Amino acid sequence: MSNDNQNGSNSFRIKSLIEKIKQDGAIDGQEVKLLKDAILSDCKVSDEDAYLLFELEDLLKEKGSCKDFEELFVGAITSYLLNSGDSPGHLDVKEWVWLQDRISDDHKYSPEEHALLMNIALKAESLPPNFYEWVNHLERHLDDFGGDLDTLDYKDRTSFLAELKSILKRFH
Repeated sequence: MSNDNQNGSNSFRIKSLIEKIKQDGAIDGQEVKLLKDAILSDCKVSDEDAYLLFELEDLLKEKGSCKDFEELFVGAITSYLLNSGDSPGHLDVKEWVWLQDRISDDHKYSPEEHALLMNIALKAESLPPNFYEWVNHLERHLDDFGGDLDTLDYKDRTSFLAELKSILKRFH
């Protein structure tokens, strides 16, 4: 089977799984395993895979997901952002703008998005300057748009932001 046929087949499998998950309104460990196998079968997360994972994550924000999905989402999107492009390990401005658009489009921040930001901050060799500014203004951004860090109460929100800012100190 050619690589293009395999990619098309994986894309179809992923879309079919996502449609089933949409109908169920939930995701389970077996579905996560099938998604992981389809997405990571060629050891590379494609643009389409990344968009589909965010689509699924948005769907599951309201319903809740399982820990296995969070691990897949965080790992795959981190790999997509830090292992693609001309400078592996570095989050460039184009990738950062893409990520900001995905995370802040609904002004709600899920536990998966929190974990993703933390993972990128931990694994990246460099981040764009705007990353620091955005994190520093995240809470104000949420207030300005009436958003919330999903269902986190004030204590958890403050803890998340403090931990993320602490991680980012390694870049200064």
